[in-house]
Amino acid sequence: EPTRHAIQALLDSVRDTPASRAIHFAVLRSLTRATYGPAMIGHYALASEHYAHFTSPIRRYPDLVLHRALEAFLEATANGRSVPGERERRAMRDRLLDDDRVLDEASLVILGRHCTDTEKRAEQAERELRSFLVLQFLHGHHLGDEFNAVVTGFSRGGIFLVLEQFLADGVATLADLPGSDRRADRWHESRDAGRITAQRSGAVISIGDELRVRIDSIDLASRRMVLTVLSTARPPRKVVSERSRRRR
Repeated sequence: EPTRHAIQALLDSVRDTPASRAIHFAVLRSLTRATYGPAMIGHYALASEHYAHFTSPIRRYPDLVLHRALEAFLEATANGRSVPGERERRAMRDRLLDDDRVLDEASLVILGRHCTDTEKRAEQAERELRSFLVLQFLHGHHLGDEFNAVVTGFSRGGIFLVLEQFLADGVATLADLPGSDRRADRWHESRDAGRITAQRSGAVISIGDELRVRIDSIDLASRRMVLTVLSTARPPRKVVSERSRRRR
């Protein structure tokens, strides 16, 4: 549970470095998704204890719910200029709760859950549509072409990359990665370090590295793009033999 200052320090430390984009993606994916509800939990990023969504009723129904409640409050308080004291505030609260524009807490909880779920589905549909259209374009015009790609992560048998020019995600198989001398090699992942290392050549690929890749195939149904890494970005680390250690 890092603080806002710790996250900002992390982002500042990688500013203008090759790892910057990958680290920003990782931070965004690690943050808890915002949910709608009546609880006063504040806003983490803004460091505000009092926060409410107030953007556009055209875009979010929760904003419209808030606008209606504020409208009722402003009408009851002469546009906020005549807010009653403690004795009269309870009576005003009761009057507002009888107003159709002001929902009770139980209704807000149910409505918040519904709006959170529908927004999540809408965002997922938007991402899937965008991914499909980009991959459709690449499938029709750029199969076999070469592009620069940034490493965003690793799996047991693959490496995840994003094409910089199109922001399209793809995957390359570890078994097909070339070593620093373009010969086949065996790669091992270091989870803590966020990188993989070639066993024979010592070549290193880390999150944030820029590689040259070729688009080999695209399956539009599964939204999957298979890439081939043509060259590794980093030179091999210096390998010190056991005999050299003994001489030292």
